[in-house]
Amino acid sequence: MFAIKIFEYILKSVCLESCLKFLGTAAVVLSAALLLWHFLAPERPEADRPRKNVADKAMVKLMEDLRAQRGEIKEIAVMHFKNDGSDYVTQTLRKKLATSGIFEVAEADMMEKITIMLKLRNRGSFSTEEAVRYGRKFEVQAVITGILERFESMKGGAVIRGTVRIIGIPDGKLIAEIPVRESTVVNIFGKRKSSAAVNSVPAAPAAAGFPWHIRFLIFVMSVLLLPVLTISFLRCMVAKRSNKCNGFVLCVYTVIGMILAFFMVGGFDSVLSVVLFSGASLLAFLYNASIMSFALKLES
Repeated sequence: MFAIKIFEYILKSVCLESCLKFLGTAAVVLSAALLLWHFLAPERPEADRPRKNVADKAMVKLMEDLRAQRGEIKEIAVMHFKNDGSDYVTQTLRKKLATSGIFEVAEADMMEKITIMLKLRNRGSFSTEEAVRYGRKFEVQAVITGILERFESMKGGAVIRGTVRIIGIPDGKLIAEIPVRESTVVNIFGKRKSSAAVNSVPAAPAAAGFPWHIRFLIFVMSVLLLPVLTISFLRCMVAKRSNKCNGFVLCVYTVIGMILAFFMVGGFDSVLSVVLFSGASLLAFLYNASIMSFALKLES
């Protein structure tokens, strides 16, 4: 196994051992920090179903208005809307503009992506000066910016009120200002939905922490680097030439691997998660047993 050969070389190299101990420590600390943030991070408010419905409805008209008033503009960036605490309006507009082909849409900047990943609130802006700086950074022809004055649900539906602007780059000229006015609230003369029908639609579940591939990467890195991080401890225990000590070390490593596997699968809510947990735990055990065997051979 390639990982075992690397570990064998590490045990024979004092200088490389010191370097990898530092890297291993940094990797495990980073993994622990990400896991702690997953559980302790602030919860960004999610837009409920009525608010999503009214926003989607408003987007249909907004897209047509943007198409009609774009002029010769093709390359644009969408700045995070002010007062869009749930990110739903900004992200939905970006996606619709990108998939419709009306504009060539620049991706969100790195700071905004990190803010979304860490579940923090985006401040947003409706300032022309900030829009110009944002547009120059992406070298686009215009920036779409907006502000939400109302975006709330109520009995019978929801309402959205705001303003969207197209700001020319680099001069900051106001190309278009489009009002956003939409409501799904039924008035007394219309056919009223019962409150039970409105409330029966479940809200979309919040994003379940880190994506699967990130949790898998954390698991693999932590299991592989754990022996590297604890080389001194491993050598000390192996040097005792005691089956009890070796068994204790193997149990400790395996339990840590099982804890990491549990965080990776995210709980036992299905048969698949139990199978994945069992398989990952078994692989961690076999890897740790192989490492222990090689360490014993090298010490002897």
